[in-house]
Amino acid sequence: MILTVYRLNKNRETFKNLADAQRMHLLITDLFNSSRKDVNALYRVEYKNDEAYLFLQSDIKPGPFEGGHIVKQREIDDLLIKSDHLTISIVTAPSKNYAIDGRKSLHYLKTEEERINWIKKKLLENGMNTEYIMERRRDDTFFKHNKEKGGNATISSWEYTCEVVVEDENRMLDLWRKGLGHHKAYGQGLILIKGIS
Repeated sequence: MILTVYRLNKNRETFKNLADAQRMHLLITDLFNSSRKDVNALYRVEYKNDEAYLFLQSDIKPGPFEGGHIVKQREIDDLLIKSDHLTISIVTAPSKNYAIDGRKSLHYLKTEEERINWIKKKLLENGMNTEYIMERRRDDTFFKHNKEKGGNATISSWEYTCEVVVEDENRMLDLWRKGLGHHKAYGQGLILIKGIS
């Protein structure tokens, strides 16, 4: 897996992309000339000191990108394999599917306790035991679709900081590559390393 970090340009095009998750999704797929799933592309945007940074994880190196400049790029498999204890950051939407009139409908979990238990369960199922977890914040993301694909929509996500012990390396790597939860095309699911011990 390759993690590429871009510092995004400060211009009108960047602001338009950041305001519409569908534009960001298309921007990401254009970097690989393939679907997101084909290269396991996951991304998220973070802000620091009045700058916007795009974190992009993928199986292969992305192509040329005019919207920003690479500030860091490295393979991360070796970091993960060597580490038993990790501090990680996850942006995802803890949720459940309910059947309504024979159709599945996704519903966000309502309480912080439910959401934290969902995260801990998913991590445990994928080879990581959670020693500490904090729900940090909620974000709402807007995107535009044509009417045939459901029209405009807003999705929610929550950011979590976790300290985990790796108990099954293979399952952990599989989750890291595929991401956690839904809405991966719209900036969710990517797991970032924040500390190693």
